[in-house]
Amino acid sequence: MPGSGIGLAVASYLLSQGWLVVISDKDAVAGEKAAAELGCKFFAADITNYDQLAQTFALTWQQYHRLDFEHYYDEEPLVVSSDGFESLPIPAFLMTAKVNFIGTLQTAYLAQHYLARNGGGSLIFTASSGSLYPSAAVPVYSASKHGVLGFAQSIAKYSWEEKNIRVNSLCPGTIITGLTDEKNWARFPKAHLTPMKKLVDVVGILLDDPAIHGKAVEISGLNHYFHSPRTPVDESMVVAVDEVQSRSFL
Repeated sequence: MPGSGIGLAVASYLLSQGWLVVISDKDAVAGEKAAAELGCKFFAADITNYDQLAQTFALTWQQYHRLDFEHYYDEEPLVVSSDGFESLPIPAFLMTAKVNFIGTLQTAYLAQHYLARNGGGSLIFTASSGSLYPSAAVPVYSASKHGVLGFAQSIAKYSWEEKNIRVNSLCPGTIITGLTDEKNWARFPKAHLTPMKKLVDVVGILLDDPAIHGKAVEISGLNHYFHSPRTPVDESMVVAVDEVQSRSFL
């Protein structure tokens, strides 16, 4: 979880509830500053670098000898081109997909390993409203967040039944973070923003209620809605889905 935005808010909430917290980000300066302000541990790691990420989990385990909850949120800058079709593709688009999706896969793989070592726990992904709805303004971001939700829902059944790990996803609407600058945020109608506190409250609900697992929680303004995975449309699809769910990729 990074040293700013949603990650910082969740870390602050967990510390207020008595949790021992470790935060991580590739920006060592910002991360160390955030950790000093919060009073928690910080380990620098690039979410797209598996070795750095693995070391962060190993150091956390060495420090506390357990892992109960992992929350993944990226705050890589989202770059959108206004040059039309005359420009070459911008590599940052690929980085958005790599951070959001590949970073999520790597984080989940490491998190479930350590969560299982202490008998289970909670794994919460930060997906997005872009996981639920198409977003023409940011198609690569939306596609990567669709992937995050699809992955979370795909591993939820096995993780719960075999490893006692609850998997849920946050799908917030627009929350002011460091993804863009104040000028761009000013264009967005304030009445339709989702408060950071609302997202943090939902995290608390997911942590406190052991009956909630395999859900996508859509968060819009001051409201939240629980969504289950889609029901297969016919018997053939039931068989196909059950066959996929019977296998573990973790």
